[in-house]
Amino acid sequence: MKITPPASQISDRLRAVAPYAIVLFIAGGLFWLAMHFEYTPHAGRLGPDVWPKAILVLMIAVCVTRIVGALRRPRSEGPGGGLLREVIGDAVPDPETIGAPGERYPGLLALGVALTVAYVFLLGWLGFALATAGYIAAMIRTGRYRRWRVIVPTAVLGSLGFMFVFMKIVYLSLPIGQPPFATISLGLMRLMAIR
Repeated sequence: MKITPPASQISDRLRAVAPYAIVLFIAGGLFWLAMHFEYTPHAGRLGPDVWPKAILVLMIAVCVTRIVGALRRPRSEGPGGGLLREVIGDAVPDPETIGAPGERYPGLLALGVALTVAYVFLLGWLGFALATAGYIAAMIRTGRYRRWRVIVPTAVLGSLGFMFVFMKIVYLSLPIGQPPFATISLGLMRLMAIR
């Protein structure tokens, strides 16, 4: 004798699967389009289709994993299932604090905007590595984080990580800056084997 789940359980499962199925369908269509990019291949260089395909494969894998998970176990969390419920749960404030006004920092917001504008202008002069390290450190500090022994390594490693990914993997040409800052950028490029 086969036991069928109640209609409400099936409906909950369909609601949990629907967003992932929609994203899966769209990602599949975009992957099909990426398979048909027309370009002239260059020896030793990745084509323009590699990164879109990689991102879409990861998106498809996440969607399939979530769909299988939603179909395998009963959903008592309501529509959206576990992941969506976790995100909503973190985003919804405590009912006791809903009416309490939060602190606002318009000065820090203005400083963040000014730092972003300055970063854009200084990029060509300082070069990507130095400008980005300074920008990351300044934005972390503007966000009221005070531990310099955390800020400095985060800024330096973040800048070098971005530089490596953009220049070595994605083959983007980034500004190296004006002398004497260009010497630092070129030295970092040599250390990371970026041509």
